[in-house]
Amino acid sequence: MYNEYMSDSRINLSTITGRVNAKAFELLDRHPEGISWTNLLSEIKKSDNSFHPKTVNGCIWKLVDKFPDKIYKPAKGLFRLVKYKTKEVESLIKARTVEEYVDNIPANARPMFYQLRDLVKKQLPNSEEVFSYGIVGYKIDDKRARVFISGWKDHVAMYPIPKNELLKSKLKPYIKGKGTLWFPLDKPLPLDIIKKSIEELSRPQ
Repeated sequence: MYNEYMSDSRINLSTITGRVNAKAFELLDRHPEGISWTNLLSEIKKSDNSFHPKTVNGCIWKLVDKFPDKIYKPAKGLFRLVKYKTKEVESLIKARTVEEYVDNIPANARPMFYQLRDLVKKQLPNSEEVFSYGIVGYKIDDKRARVFISGWKDHVAMYPIPKNELLKSKLKPYIKGKGTLWFPLDKPLPLDIIKKSIEELSRPQ
C-alpha cells in the first residue's frame, strides 16, 4: 500500500506539494503497470479541487528527481514505482507496435488475453486495432481509441470503466483504481458484463 511511503521524510502532508506527492504514490501503487503523465495529472487534479494545476504539474515534473529510489520512467511520459520493476513489464513497456506488445505478454496470460482480444474484435468488427498509451486500443472513429486492453503476469485488464452507473455497480468487483477493469487469471472472464461494457464504451460521444 502507498502508506509505506508516508514515513518518507520527503513527503510533508502539511504542505500542498506533500499531499500531491502522496496522491501520486497512491495512484502509482494502484497501477503496477505505470501511469502516463496525462492520466496522473488528471487523476491528481480530480482528487482535490484545491490543488492548482500548475502545482500538480510541477510536482509530477519533479517526481523522479525527488524520489529516484522509488519512482522511475520506463518510457517517455510514463511513471512507475521501482518496486514493480520486472523484466516482463519492461518488455511490455518498451513495445512500439501491437505485435511487439502481444509477443511480450507473459505466456501464462496469453490465453486469457487472446480471449479478451477476440471478444473486443467481435463486439467491434469495424474497429481499428492500434498501439496506444503503451497498450492495445480499438478505434471506431478518428478520435482516440474507445476500448483498451492489456495483459500482465497475474491478470488481464480493460480500460476505461463505463460511466453508466448501473453498469458500473455490476462491475464493482473488477474495478481497480479509477479507470481499470482487472480480471485475474485464475478466474474465468465475465463475458456478459465485458460485452455490455464494450457496447457502452462504443456508444456515440
